Amino acid sequence: MISAQLRDELDAIRGTKATLKPDSMVKWAKRNTASALHNHLEWDNETAGHEYRLNQCRRLMSLYVVVIPNTSEPVRAYVSLVRDRVRGGGGYRRIEAVMKNPDMRAELLEQALYELDRMKVKYATLVELAGVWEARDKIKRRPKKAG
Repeated sequence: MISAQLRDELDAIRGTKATLKPDSMVKWAKRNTASALHNHLEWDNETAGHEYRLNQCRRLMSLYVVVIPNTSEPVRAYVSLVRDRVRGGGGYRRIEAVMKNPDMRAELLEQALYELDRMKVKYATLVELAGVWEARDKIKRRPKKAG
């Protein structure tokens, strides 16, 4: 959740327009150096450039897809597990290795369920997705396998 000050700034930047554009946000924050928005952005160009390149690499990895055994649809070749983000400085694992390891597979499932919960909050007003949320709740209630 964002602060009331940041919320007010974003609404002011949008003004009477239908959309809030990131480019407008950056321009406004650059002029308003005492703003909450300004404080949320990286202004050191070397640091920001490095972060941008990291995001480009993450995007490229997301485009690399494979078809794994017993499936017909392509999936991302590399996935990021919470365990790797928490310790070890991050990184991505091959999906085949994750699916073969029961602990890593369970962790990936937990992450997927968490992301579905976030999507439910974002898209709760779309009644057409009620079946998706019901299916998600059935998985959540399912007892976990021992071992």
